[in-house]
Amino acid sequence: MSGRARPTLLLVALAVVSVACRDAAGPEPVFSSQRAVYAAFEVGSPGVTLLAEGLTEHGSSAPLRGAEATVSGTSGSVALTEAPSSECFVEPMSPVLVRPDDACYTGALPQPAGTSEALALEMMLPDGGRVRGSLVTPGLPVASIPPDSQTVTPYWGARHQLDQAPRAIVPITLHSAPGATRVDIVATVAGVDPSACRIDAWAGPWFAPQLEGKHDWYLFERPDCRPGTVIDSSGDWIDLDIHVIAMENNYAGYMNHMLGNSSIDVTRAGFGLEGAVGVFGATATTVLSLRLLYGP
Repeated sequence: MSGRARPTLLLVALAVVSVACRDAAGPEPVFSSQRAVYAAFEVGSPGVTLLAEGLTEHGSSAPLRGAEATVSGTSGSVALTEAPSSECFVEPMSPVLVRPDDACYTGALPQPAGTSEALALEMMLPDGGRVRGSLVTPGLPVASIPPDSQTVTPYWGARHQLDQAPRAIVPITLHSAPGATRVDIVATVAGVDPSACRIDAWAGPWFAPQLEGKHDWYLFERPDCRPGTVIDSSGDWIDLDIHVIAMENNYAGYMNHMLGNSSIDVTRAGFGLEGAVGVFGATATTVLSLRLLYGP
């Protein structure tokens, strides 16, 4: 079972490492007088969202407003318009925080981004600066959970506070990930806003060239949802969506080299971009189903 394609969940997969750009604590002059642009696409979605800011040698930032930006693909191009930062919502599985004063630009391509599609960014700033970006989208990953592991009963009983063993281990097999350089796994509660529930789980990513094989997904605690969250469950089980996220080279490089690194050399910090640090990347996601039983 290869799961179902999830075309729109990750409209923008920005800045898992944006803190490295926004809170540069490394040796100065890291990011001195630099522009930062964060934008990514989800295969199957037409949505385009872009954040832009200026970075100082002291690690502070300011929004880059008044820019003219165009994104082009096989189906045509779209001129992005400046929008309230509230419209630059980033899916909770991408832990960047969008601040109220961020410079947000949005638009929609004539057709959803397809697989193996070349996309380009042209951005002109009020001061005459120019930012360019280019990428080729990945294909949908093919992955599966063995039939005998698609329903599991984790150990939910009490245990010593120092016991960090997982409550359940689920094998996930990646069969292929065309056009990808890295593949990650993220879990959410099915049918629920991802921001409403926290899932303490982990699985190691796949890295090119080994984009196939089995990795174990570890669940450490029961899903923790905000009070009042409505979940489609009888009380005896809960369904999870296991997102298998393929990243093309730009976004994979951003994840690989910038995560937690506040002192990366600025000349290596523009992933898919010219004239700015940050990322211009793309992801493609397949969703697998997993049912957790609560048991007696």
